[in-house]
Amino acid sequence: MPSSVIMANRKRQRATALVVREGKYLVVRDRGRQRYSLPGGGINRGEAALTAACREVGEELGIRAYKAERLFDYESPDSVNRHKVVLVLAGGKPRLNDRELDSFRWWDGREPLQVYPSVRRIIEMYEQSVHAKPTR
Repeated sequence: MPSSVIMANRKRQRATALVVREGKYLVVRDRGRQRYSLPGGGINRGEAALTAACREVGEELGIRAYKAERLFDYESPDSVNRHKVVLVLAGGKPRLNDRELDSFRWWDGREPLQVYPSVRRIIEMYEQSVHAKPTR
């Protein structure tokens, strides 16, 4: 099989940060885009998804992660990304990195908002996993 075919089938490894505060999710919109996504970005060679997710929220939004937990992988046939989803607890007030983003907001996951399908699915999967955990 030609290497170009192999490369076409490979998905980009993306560290996807799920930042949750008071029941809302931090979503961002890249410059020139219509839809919101979850913060995150590419994973550097040799970098762990946890480290990449924390780095990305710092670079994109100027907030500092104080705890991170690897949750799950998510891949959709209609996406170029393989999401390595990380729950990130971060302090500080987000501020835009004007070079990359033009908007951010805290979203409850239900109000009308143009988001990528992967955002809704990742949030659904997270909420299902939280509700599935046994209580003490």
